[in-house]
Amino acid sequence: MPRVIFVDSNGSRREVEAEAGASVLDAAQGNGIDIEGACEGVMACSTCHVIVDGDWADKLDAPSEEEEFMLDLAFGLTRTARLGCQIALTDALDGLVGAGALTETPLVAQVAAVSTGIVDGQVLLDLDYSEDSRADTDMNFVMDNEGRFIEIQGTAEIAPFTEDELRQLTVVAAKGISQLTDLQNAARRSE
Repeated sequence: MPRVIFVDSNGSRREVEAEAGASVLDAAQGNGIDIEGACEGVMACSTCHVIVDGDWADKLDAPSEEEEFMLDLAFGLTRTARLGCQIALTDALDGLVGAGALTETPLVAQVAAVSTGIVDGQVLLDLDYSEDSRADTDMNFVMDNEGRFIEIQGTAEIAPFTEDELRQLTVVAAKGISQLTDLQNAARRSE
């Protein structure tokens, strides 16, 4: 059974055992170590962000592009920063040291994404396939809970769109993202 040594921000060390195949997040949560993991390990947040001891970092598989994207949202990154949900424990990792494991959430912002489009002259939120396939304009928005843009992608599929239509699409997207972040907050409170 692999062992993991967690070191909190005060330097206190705690060694735990976990089943091979479990993630570092699972090992922490299963042993009462305070690492949030708000998305429950589906890599939709960075709340299980840990700093892996430099002696162990090179023994891990390289992070995926998706993991690196989520890590960009975390506070306090280092060269050995990883998402705990993405480190699968193996016997070869017995004794892994998670130095500087955070004692508070590293979440710096909530992130949500929606699609919008203009179909039959109407601005719609979260187009389904039948709507998307006949949209005059199709846009995707990624924003944080403070209304700041992370990514915008738009295409005039059938007809060009005006500046006013762009504003309408943006307003609808912002409202949809606000609803999603409200749902995220409600889900986090119910845990």
